Amino acid sequence: MADHNPFSRHVAISAISPTGSEREIVATDSERAAIVADFGLVELRSLVGKLDLRRSGDLVTIDGRLEAEAVQSCVVSLQPVVQRIDLAFTRRLLRGQPAEPSTVAETVEIGEEDPPDLFAGDSVDVGLVLLEEFALALDPYPRAPGVEFTVPEEAEVDEPVSPFAVLKSLGKPDAT
Repeated sequence: MADHNPFSRHVAISAISPTGSEREIVATDSERAAIVADFGLVELRSLVGKLDLRRSGDLVTIDGRLEAEAVQSCVVSLQPVVQRIDLAFTRRLLRGQPAEPSTVAETVEIGEEDPPDLFAGDSVDVGLVLLEEFALALDPYPRAPGVEFTVPEEAEVDEPVSPFAVLKSLGKPDAT
């Protein structure tokens, strides 16, 4: 998603105060249409991020709230399913060069704070952060109310013949 981001909002590191700065980001109609296409949604009615950004050196902390209303297809009936998202989150971003994926050997213990995400350059893309949080909050298997998946009864199927049984039926070659 880093190569193509339909919801990009760059904030210069120099514009972020150590005491915090608040921003509200609202997706435009064209951005919502692009997100619908990228995520395979039926509709994205709204996507709003309310952010408090703080900086300490090269570390940026984002305390945010994501509010969205998305429409997806039910995985069983394909009926439209509305999902309202109201999610508080915190992300930490550290300026630095990300390592190659094969060279990263980091262990995070349960209950331990996640390490900050790395970014390069003089700005952070807070739109990308919101889009990642949105992707994580979406229901991967949306189901319309009252819809249940029932396994169809299996028809009677003849047992498949083993390829070894076919070879056995050929018999042994004559030893002449």
